[in-house]
Amino acid sequence: MILFIIGQLFINYKHGMVVSPFLHYGMYSDVIKIEKEYGVFEVVINGKKLQGKDFSPQQWDKILLPLYYFKNINTGNQMYQSDIKRLLLVIHLSASEKHFLQDCNLLQFQKWYKEYLPAVIDEPINLIEINYRKYNYKEGQLVPANSAATLSQLCY
Repeated sequence: MILFIIGQLFINYKHGMVVSPFLHYGMYSDVIKIEKEYGVFEVVINGKKLQGKDFSPQQWDKILLPLYYFKNINTGNQMYQSDIKRLLLVIHLSASEKHFLQDCNLLQFQKWYKEYLPAVIDEPINLIEINYRKYNYKEGQLVPANSAATLSQLCY
């Protein structure tokens, strides 16, 4: 019984790792509720809007996840200020901000993303446009908002 408990705690610690008979219960226990609003990145490469159906799930994740991570830098920084810093101090570990806080360096991110993306989509990039558009769920359909935010408006 103790080995089972230790195994379960280890799997929960690793967040998302699944090894039978141990399961990370959060993966299977929630009902997915329909939200009133969804935010979606639109990536336009050389005048052509990228669509998920044209890529494998792994490729699509490689295209979009860096954008969501960049968009959420401030959320991570706030979590550090409100929770992580306090917990590190309680257990007497270094809580130096330089190890945890990130900058919204738009130019650096755009440069990196433009160099990173050609290997994912297997095509050279001359022009890249990234927008973040909200979609409202109304009467069983997603309706796009008229305007979209640029990447520079998201992190600052």
